[in-house]
Amino acid sequence: MRWLPQTSLLILLMAWPAAAQAQFPLPPRPRPQPEDTPKFELAPVYSINVVPTEQLSRIGASVSFAWNVSPEDGLFLDVGGYRLPATPQQQRLLTYMAGYRRSARNSRYVNLFVQGALGGAHLSANGGIITQSQRLTAASAGVGADIRISQDVWLRLVQADFIFAFNRTTSITTLRASSGIVFRFGGK
Repeated sequence: MRWLPQTSLLILLMAWPAAAQAQFPLPPRPRPQPEDTPKFELAPVYSINVVPTEQLSRIGASVSFAWNVSPEDGLFLDVGGYRLPATPQQQRLLTYMAGYRRSARNSRYVNLFVQGALGGAHLSANGGIITQSQRLTAASAGVGADIRISQDVWLRLVQADFIFAFNRTTSITTLRASSGIVFRFGGK
């Protein structure tokens, strides 16, 4: 019988917050919405394209053009050119891909995204007399983060992509790291 008052007090203390919330419910927390979502984005970026199996690093640039269908969903085109620096064999890789991008625009100052694309690649090597050239099918998957500088100019802090290019005789697996500027225009 001595435990009955203690147990009753414990149950009352545990039920108190639920009863208080039933009488005074908290307003639902609104999901943060950006002030505006750009209709288009143009991102020229500097890229390093690393081939882990061969320990090669190609440097270059890529340009991405995105059309935002909704605040979260977009379609994009990406064209990039890379070369091996300071080698006697001049090797170049050109990629051209189109795909889907999903953005998390929950903040006015940070935009996180994940993307996937399909397209093609052109690999060429010139070692003096011998010249080789191959066309490849390419696929990529990646993530990135943009940080706001102004309303229409954002910094692409990082974009990391896994690119796989292949044909019947050759396959190339690369990791691409990019950074640059994003120009946003055509807000809703």
